[in-house]
Amino acid sequence: MKNFIINDKCAAGTGRFLEIIADALKVPLFKVGELSLKSTKEITFSAVCTVFVKSEAAALMKQGMSKADILAGLHEAISRRVVKLLKAVGIADKFVITGGIGKNVGVVTKIGEQLGGIDIAIPTEPQIAGAVGAALFAFDRARKKARHPDT
Repeated sequence: MKNFIINDKCAAGTGRFLEIIADALKVPLFKVGELSLKSTKEITFSAVCTVFVKSEAAALMKQGMSKADILAGLHEAISRRVVKLLKAVGIADKFVITGGIGKNVGVVTKIGEQLGGIDIAIPTEPQIAGAVGAALFAFDRARKKARHPDT
């Protein structure tokens, strides 16, 4: 890993954000990404705050917008935010998405579209990638300490 950045301003763009929206739309979280790929209409969300987006999504549902279109619009907003973070840290020709968002084909597809051809790697279990990395780091550190107890 050469660099790391995380959205630390609010929940928008995180798995928790999608959990809240999935619940509001009454769509199982594991179906959100796939459903968004069935979108036929482009919807732009003006807000990025979870509370405001939830209200905006509810209003769109009342107007008769499909769940697929709403989710695709949300995924577009999330991916714009992710791409902005990527540009801040520097985009290589390949990068890894970890966390639950890596299991969301809708978000991953939108990020891929915005980046136009950059190879996106998704771990087999993206939700535990950080925990596995931390465990490997701790193991390596403990092993070094066992060999050199005075350091």
